[in-house]
Amino acid sequence: YFRGANFGGDADFGGGNFGGDANFGEANFSGNASFWMANFSGDANFEEANFGGDADFEETNFSGNAYFVGAAFSGSSSFEDAEFNRNIEFDDARFENQTSFYRILFKRPAYFENCSIKSLNLTKAEYSRLHLRWDDIESLHFDEAAYLALIKNYNNLGWYGDANDCYFAYRNAVRKNWQAASSPGVATLISNFLDRLIDFGEWILYGYGVRPSFPIVWSAAIILAFGLFFWQKRCLLKIIIEERIEDAMDGSDEVLVQSKARKAPLDFLDPFLFSLFTFTSGFTAFLHPSVEYKLERCLRWAILERLLGPFLLALVITTISKTYLIR
Repeated sequence: YFRGANFGGDADFGGGNFGGDANFGEANFSGNASFWMANFSGDANFEEANFGGDADFEETNFSGNAYFVGAAFSGSSSFEDAEFNRNIEFDDARFENQTSFYRILFKRPAYFENCSIKSLNLTKAEYSRLHLRWDDIESLHFDEAAYLALIKNYNNLGWYGDANDCYFAYRNAVRKNWQAASSPGVATLISNFLDRLIDFGEWILYGYGVRPSFPIVWSAAIILAFGLFFWQKRCLLKIIIEERIEDAMDGSDEVLVQSKARKAPLDFLDPFLFSLFTFTSGFTAFLHPSVEYKLERCLRWAILERLLGPFLLALVITTISKTYLIR
């Protein structure tokens, strides 16, 4: 029973065997704390314990419940090859330095609600359900399998927002850790260049499919840019369509519709409305049904915008479907 104990120097419990419950709740470890290869047969309580130095729990076996609720790890903490056989709770824990869960084994769901981790290594970690929010991890050590396992974990928990954020960070990490081609062949270099170019396009255009705001911003920017271009070039003609409906002279139910078109002066918004209509291939023309716009020149630029529109709108639909609709 070490509850509330104060360890002024290093504390070494390495290889220790705790046959019953072990209570280190609210204990203060001013120096390094080692529980290397320790065995906890009963419950291990480290609630609100403070680890001022490094904390070593490598190859530690927790046969009972393990409670680290509210614990603070100021130095590096290592749980490499540790095994947790029953309930695991790290709620409200703070890991202020590097934390390694390398090859850790959680046999039951592990809870890290409202905790904060500065740097985490999940390489080769095994767990069924890890209740750890992505926003609570400041930095995750790059390992493709660890990222993909965490994404799968978030999807299994129904935390789709966390899964999307983790996937976005994973693709960014892959891009930053891209390895140069080992073969000096021209074909290999070209293939590697194209792969990187495509990856860059996926990132910048639609955030690897999980950032709808990216193509929306691109769409708005293109509409505004073309609107400014058409306004500066003064190449637009505004036509207002006026319709008049008259009853037939013979008293029947037929009506006579007369249309008249007249030229109207452009105002500041007209080039941007025309750009919007062009970008959406006329889909938004219902916003101003009585007005038509004709280009006197710059037709090729309008064609370019019309080609860009469906492409970016497709990216918007794709990202929204992936992030909000398809689960």
